[in-house]
Amino acid sequence: MEARNHKVQLIHIDDFHNSKKVRYSGKDEIDNYLYRSFNIKRLVEDILVPIKINKALYEKYKLLNLETDKYDIEKQYSGLQLKQA
Repeated sequence: MEARNHKVQLIHIDDFHNSKKVRYSGKDEIDNYLYRSFNIKRLVEDILVPIKINKALYEKYKLLNLETDKYDIEKQYSGLQLKQA
């Protein structure tokens, strides 16, 4: 897409992990991994919906540091734009 002069930004699902308290809250390890690892609601509400509505996103978010289990990583999402084909 960059080769076609489209602005792109890679969004990693790893940026949307839940805290350990949430990730390990269930009794079943497989269910915990499949259903509690990632905060899909936040990904949709903070990234995907604003892009759909505004056709662009320029925001800074606090993300979970998996080593400390604290939301102390800042990441800038900028230049995310939807273009009509």
